[in-house]
Amino acid sequence: MVTDAEKSMAATLAAFFVAHRAEIVAPLLAAYKPTTGKQAHHAPSVQPGAAQCACHACKSPAGGGLDLEVQQELDRLLLKLDITSFEDLPAQVQADLLKVAKSGALLGAEQLASDMSAEAYDSLVNLVNERAVALAADRSAAMVGMKWVDGELIPNPNTLWRIDEGTRALIRSDVSQALQEGWSNSSLADTLMDPKHAAFSEARANMVARTELAKMDMQANTAAWKESGLVQEKIWLLAQNPCDQCTANAEQGAIPIDDEFDGGEMEPPQHPNCSCDLAPVVGD
Repeated sequence: MVTDAEKSMAATLAAFFVAHRAEIVAPLLAAYKPTTGKQAHHAPSVQPGAAQCACHACKSPAGGGLDLEVQQELDRLLLKLDITSFEDLPAQVQADLLKVAKSGALLGAEQLASDMSAEAYDSLVNLVNERAVALAADRSAAMVGMKWVDGELIPNPNTLWRIDEGTRALIRSDVSQALQEGWSNSSLADTLMDPKHAAFSEARANMVARTELAKMDMQANTAAWKESGLVQEKIWLLAQNPCDQCTANAEQGAIPIDDEFDGGEMEPPQHPNCSCDLAPVVGD
């Protein structure tokens, strides 16, 4: 079921993509020059953001087996993308993340209520409510490769699950194909500015919102378990039709609360659209 927070965050992201798509790709398009000796190509006959053109003239995968010159030009162009506008996102999505962080923290506390006195439970709820604010702020910044230091956003290059780098990756195959096939500037522009392009689509906005809020919920659950002092271990619970990595995580059984699973994550989701869950193991 889609929650109000997910609807709100997806709408925010979709509006952001529409508002900033042109400024994000403009520097790349200004720097792009059709490959010398190649004939300008028509716009690709595939969904924007896909890895291969489906027309009879183009059967080689975009981005695969690139020669050094094309690879260097591809890397140069991708660095031209103006991703500075993503720094505006944390303030726009933090309220939705906070709503989910608070509900997730409360759920985590409720799961332990039967093992606690009423006074200890009330104290835990108050504590994790405060922690939820910090969790939401941290996650909103991490989404765009930033972190909060003394009230200021600064770069945090070690952050995973970055929406700005994800955008760069989704544009890569189109620019690679354009370089290999000698597309004109207008053909590349038409492709990147297509409202259905994978990097800027409503579908991506929905996926990012769903995945980020699931991550926030799980982090808040775990924070409550840790603060209680009752939970020493955790177990990965599989959703239907799990991937191989999620299955491997679950096969580990109970692991220490502060350890990563085999997939490198502390908790679900392991990947976008992952719907696995996590369960606490209460110590004796």
